[in-house]
Amino acid sequence: MYMKSFFIQWLPYVLFVLLAISFVKTMVDTYKATEQVLSLRQDVQVLEDENHELTLEQGYRNTQDFSEEEARDKLNMIHPGDTVIVFNSPTKSSEILVDDQNVGNSHIAPISQWQHLLFPAW
Repeated sequence: MYMKSFFIQWLPYVLFVLLAISFVKTMVDTYKATEQVLSLRQDVQVLEDENHELTLEQGYRNTQDFSEEEARDKLNMIHPGDTVIVFNSPTKSSEILVDDQNVGNSHIAPISQWQHLLFPAW
């Protein structure tokens, strides 16, 4: 009889704890689902923006202006009446880097030349 009254006495507390645990678990699951929905909505917005930009780019690529620009840049084509200007390189890059002071000093060891270049006061 004592066991039965003990069980009846603690039954509401046990049920309350079980219901509270269930409620908290449901709240946590709802919070996680809400966070996931918000994250997915942000992803959708980013993808919609990217899709819009790609649609605009596709529209530009289908224009005559884009075709002409690509022909000029990649195929070196010109319109009739255009003037072509060609720039020639004046010298090789190795000739530009020659130091006038050390032109006749090829007999100096390379380490000494580096010292003179990096630490001219020595």
